[in-house]
Amino acid sequence: MKKATAVLLTLLFITATFAQKRIKGNGNVVTIERTTNDYDGIAVSGFYEVELVNGQEGNLTLRGENNILDHIETEVKSGTLYIKSIRNKTLIPSRGEGVFITIPVDEIDLIRLSGSGNFIGKKTLRTNRLDIQVSGARNIDLTVETEYVSVQTSGSSNIRVKGNSEELRVRSSGSSNVKAFDLEVNKATFELSGSSDVETTVNESLVSRVSGSGNIRYKGNPKKINTKTSGSGNVSRN
Repeated sequence: MKKATAVLLTLLFITATFAQKRIKGNGNVVTIERTTNDYDGIAVSGFYEVELVNGQEGNLTLRGENNILDHIETEVKSGTLYIKSIRNKTLIPSRGEGVFITIPVDEIDLIRLSGSGNFIGKKTLRTNRLDIQVSGARNIDLTVETEYVSVQTSGSSNIRVKGNSEELRVRSSGSSNVKAFDLEVNKATFELSGSSDVETTVNESLVSRVSGSGNIRYKGNPKKINTKTSGSGNVSRN
């Protein structure tokens, strides 16, 4: 019985693997416009290069090989803009080509990213609260003016945040880096595991928990410092 079950599971895995249709880029690079409803959050899954710009929300610009773009979904659900490949499609751009997406934003409170590629903010994000959730190997560069910024990251992403915020909270695992010397905050709370590194500028309160080989470097003169470390991690003033 156990052998039959194992064989069945193997067959199901093989079937699912081959069900993923591979779409190879045809070399015909085009730029297209797409229209969606307004959004308060952005969720991107895949290898796309993304820029956030000023402009009318919902007027997206995509550049890439036309047969690749045909298999990328852009839709808004419950106030979040989702960008991802169509289910069961593996997209393979031609060598040297990629997919570039420009997203106009007004005010957003959620950024959720998985996969790889750059995610660059060409405008300052002004909002009361901004939640940034990242997995994979993203390069992210954002400027914010907000009351609260939360960063949750796993994998090996590099995240740079600039601007001003009352509070910054980071929860990181894996080998991600959060570079926020240019983000001035009053309160900072960090939970690090693995080999993640964080930089921050904090004025009033720094609370941190570090396990593994993670490192925290800070600028400023916080009046309250509460840190605990295990493993080879450390917290130090820059």
